[in-house]
Amino acid sequence: MSVGADGLVGAAEELRLALVAAAGVPRPLVAVSLPLSTDAVVALVAAILGDLSVCFVDPSAAEEHRRSLLQALHPDVVLDRSGIRAVASSSSSSREALEAGYVAMSSGSTGGGPKGVLSSWAGIDAFVPHGAAVLDLDPSSVWAEVSHLSYDLAMTNLLVALAAGSSLHLSGSLGDRLRPLGFCARVEATHLRLAPRFIDLAA
Repeated sequence: MSVGADGLVGAAEELRLALVAAAGVPRPLVAVSLPLSTDAVVALVAAILGDLSVCFVDPSAAEEHRRSLLQALHPDVVLDRSGIRAVASSSSSSREALEAGYVAMSSGSTGGGPKGVLSSWAGIDAFVPHGAAVLDLDPSSVWAEVSHLSYDLAMTNLLVALAAGSSLHLSGSLGDRLRPLGFCARVEATHLRLAPRFIDLAA
């Protein structure tokens, strides 16, 4: 599926208002458990424009893993395929106000449970124009993405592409993840940046 600029900001603002209303706080911490899709990109843009904090959770991960991530995160609101729901056990009322941004969660495989690392939108804003320039991205560019937004490389990919005004083509299908160059050729993408494991598969 592809993403263009038309209607993206409007859809993101509508979603932001719904997230804030559901959470009951002006700057909620949002957990997004959507597949790689246009809806996920809209959620990302809603968080950026609304100065919200957002963490992406891969819905294809094992249920126990997803549950442990949400328990460690304590989001104010969850957005998934069933819609938006406030989290009653959220610690927002007692949580100290944090700088908003993208929250990357560890897997928790090293013990002690998953842990989050916050990258502020201000820091990301300072980075993405330089990233876009280094990757030679502009509005004529077409970015192909096969990794879920819970993976920080995919997040960086989409942020630099959006900052440059590039078009996005997204696919969460296993076939395209295993054959990313085929997907890239099919959508006539000009840019594709892969994790090392996907480079090995492509080779």
